[in-house]
Amino acid sequence: MALLRVEYASKALEMNTSFQVFLPDEGDLADTKVVYLLHGLTDNCTGWTRYSSCERYARERAVALVIPEVQRGFYIDGVYSPAYFTYVTQELPQACHRMFGLSLSREHSYVMGLSMGGYGALKCALTYPERYAGCGSFSGVTDLAAFMDTPAIPLHSWEFTALLGPEHRLGPENDLFALAAAAKNVPPIYLSCGEQDRHYAMNTAFSQHLDRHSIHHVYRHSPGGHSWDFWDRSGWTRYSSCERYARERAVALVIPEVQRGFYIDGVYSPAYFTYVTQELPQACHRMFGLSLSREHSYVMGLSMGGYGALKCALTYPERYAGCGSFSGVTDLAAFMDTPAIPLHSWEFTALLGPEHRLGPENDLFALAAAAKNVPPIYLSCGEQDRHYAMNTAFSQHLDRHSIHHVYRHSPGGHSWDFWDRSLEECLSWLLS
Repeated sequence: MALLRVEYASKALEMNTSFQVFLPDEGDLADTKVVYLLHGLTDNCTGWTRYSSCERYARERAVALVIPEVQRGFYIDGVYSPAYFTYVTQELPQACHRMFGLSLSREHSYVMGLSMGGYGALKCALTYPERYAGCGSFSGVTDLAAFMDTPAIPLHSWEFTALLGPEHRLGPENDLFALAAAAKNVPPIYLSCGEQDRHYAMNTAFSQHLDRHSIHHVYRHSPGGHSWDFWDRSGWTRYSSCERYARERAVALVIPEVQRGFYIDGVYSPAYFTYVTQELPQACHRMFGLSLSREHSYVMGLSMGGYGALKCALTYPERYAGCGSFSGVTDLAAFMDTPAIPLHSWEFTALLGPEHRLGPENDLFALAAAAKNVPPIYLSCGEQDRHYAMNTAFSQHLDRHSIHHVYRHSPGGHSWDFWDRSLEECLSWLLS
């Protein structure tokens, strides 16, 4: 998918603002379904992309995502604050239609959000039911009056004054219960909330209110709190939740770019292995003060990156405290002989020379046989993945050489869904 961040002057807000757009790589955008994805109180238009797998979910369904920014404005046209509801429901769809050709029709438009954004999504769908084909609210603030009366909420009294005026008068236009009672032809609504979430009681009450007014909806509740883990499962790093996993464990992530260079110092291509193992750690130490010590350094990757991570750890075991490979190319010789692989013959020539000579420095089996004091290795591969046989063989090879590792395999293919789960499990295993 294409990712764009748009900075433009909003007439409704009377200031410059930002929104993010994800667009499918193929198809007519005029025929593409659009999800307006609304952020929570403490996030901005990057929150969904940083902490959830929203892009992967959108890509799998070939839908566009539009993620606006409303600061802490609660999707309300404030008394003393910007007109965020008008912006999201009127100006933003028109801007996306004008800029990208996205449809304005009801059958192509959906609105979803979390927490404050869940309130916003429900308010959009209940105020303008003729504009949306569906609505989703994840841990939404469904009862704003009750929210205002809750001790220790993360919104200051002066912010409610800016939104609602000195008397904090809610008004029916901002009361989801009143809106639901009056609305006609409401689109299907998806509600979810964790059972340990502070919003669970109000979501349960709102679901019952929708039932009383015969509004078609589903209400999903399960163990969980007010957290990205729950919201990601409810709704939508781009492809993985790597930032959330790192934040939960207080680790730094460094994600280099090696094009299609296979983490090899190529014969006719750049020295990507030297870059990743030598120059990059030094640059991060110099720029950010990150440690170069073994006990602070880990290397992980998927597919080609799984090969690279294993090569790093087996070539320089003294540099890494742990290694993870997810669906890794563990047997490069077998990979080169596989029909219909996504690498051209000329690319192998650029990497390995005209004879495609692998050499022991690029052969993971040879490196494992020779390595000493190898750090713990986490291997995973889906059982429907084209790399499953080579990963199973490599795990057996590590066993023969008494190299400490775990090998996790389960139903799954060569996909981000599998790699995302693997990354979380690998971090937990290695960092424990």
